[in-house]
Amino acid sequence: MKIELSRFKIKKSKEDLANEWMKILNDRIDETVETMGREKMFIEAIFEEKINGEKYFSWFSIQNKNGEMCDTSEHEIDKVHIKYWKECIDDTVPVDNQKLKLFLLNKNTKLKS
Repeated sequence: MKIELSRFKIKKSKEDLANEWMKILNDRIDETVETMGREKMFIEAIFEEKINGEKYFSWFSIQNKNGEMCDTSEHEIDKVHIKYWKECIDDTVPVDNQKLKLFLLNKNTKLKS
């Protein structure tokens, strides 16, 4: 199992486009959830924060290590997602990957691999 929390900076002047991106994913949530099977993604959550007036998105996920990558998908919503990613994420700023120190899971929760 792979558990990740990563922060990505949104490009200056692309903040509204990033909001549009999240609205599309939320409006098309059924399609978005449908893609999770091939990715072997159990949980995915996206958070927004401002640091020194700059917008960031943080991705939290729990997934199987051998899932398919989003950019290899034939799902239309994944293609939309990748398009927005390329337009909104500032790849000149290093990704802030958090180091997992503790993971707790209720013993009654079932995560299939």
